[in-house]
Amino acid sequence: MTIPSVLVYAAAWAARVCLNLAPRQALREGGARELPVEVRKVGKFLAKAAWVLLCSGSYVLCDVVVPEEKVRVRITLI
Repeated sequence: MTIPSVLVYAAAWAARVCLNLAPRQALREGGARELPVEVRKVGKFLAKAAWVLLCSGSYVLCDVVVPEEKVRVRITLI
């Protein structure tokens, strides 16, 4: 299965926007107070990581082969 990097980048930006628009009280009640990081910064760093993946080329995220069952799974980010 091939996943375009643009979709990953768009999903990261969507997560960033959702985290920025979510009320702080809802984030605290949803278990975010137990995290050792600022939840809103997670979206920012997620978008930066997706930008690096977008600019740097193709990656194989998962490559599993089970010869006994004739199964191969390969997830590639292009």
